[in-house]
Amino acid sequence: GFEAEYYPLFFQGFLEKICPLAYDYLILGQHFTGNEIGEIYTGTPSPGGKERLQTYVNQCLEGMKTGKFSYLAHPDLIQTNVKSSVLRGELVRLCQGVKELGYPVEINFLGMRDHRAYPTVELYQAAAETGCDVIFGVDAHSPDVFLDQNTLKRARKIVNAYGLHLVKTLQIRNAEEEMPKQCHRMNNHDNAPYNASACNE
Repeated sequence: GFEAEYYPLFFQGFLEKICPLAYDYLILGQHFTGNEIGEIYTGTPSPGGKERLQTYVNQCLEGMKTGKFSYLAHPDLIQTNVKSSVLRGELVRLCQGVKELGYPVEINFLGMRDHRAYPTVELYQAAAETGCDVIFGVDAHSPDVFLDQNTLKRARKIVNAYGLHLVKTLQIRNAEEEMPKQCHRMNNHDNAPYNASACNE
């Protein structure tokens, strides 16, 4: 699978581009707003305050509403100069929206391992307040991190401390489902080969 952005202008073309790769799932990681061009990385502290935060939340929700993603990665990646109460309020809105769509939000292990600004207390509070499911995401930029038991233990303590509902199995949402039928991989009961060329027809 892939962690991918939701850029409205390019999203359909992106789906068509990755169709031949026979992927299993997508997760949404919104690193830029808009269509990325001319935008600032969301994890960079920058001015814009509440408006920038709201734009980020809106775009994450729009992306999840496409039904193409299995969950929302590092939902609290966004860095803005707002008060904790404002951040929490917007993360409540985000978690509520994601919950209503039937998806979990991620507690990101990369942020924990590298002592980044996320995951945040405000996310834990928002997930607890809304009852939004959470899922652990290793965010493995190298394979050795799968052996990192310390981060897993820390994450479990957070789940217990905030009374969060941890999802241990995930319903895969495959974005190929609405692509041309010829582009779909055949199921386990069909020995016909996967027709990648059909994606470009």
